[in-house]
Amino acid sequence: MYSVLEATLNGKTVHAGDVIPKGVVINLTLSDGKGDAEVDIPNLIGLTLNEARLAASGGSSSLSIGDVIYEGSIEDTSKAVIIRQNPFVSDTLVKIAIGSRINIVLSQ
Repeated sequence: MYSVLEATLNGKTVHAGDVIPKGVVINLTLSDGKGDAEVDIPNLIGLTLNEARLAASGGSSSLSIGDVIYEGSIEDTSKAVIIRQNPFVSDTLVKIAIGSRINIVLSQ
């Protein structure tokens, strides 16, 4: 989803309520609302998939769960816990861009 930052017609800003001719081209400046901000990488190890989804999307981070891989014999996927994640917190990487995806591996 995008937000309209500005609408222009012939180089002039179009404001709400302005009357414009039908069929003219309007230039829109759009934003994804994410900017270039970064957020802390959450540690999802030991969480279930549902818990990880809540942890990733919480606050203003807008992170999401990407690829989900199940490893080994899984009897009940709702009880499987995360054993690996990518990206993960390390000495050199502690932040990622808002809206990023975190890939996870679950096992029982």
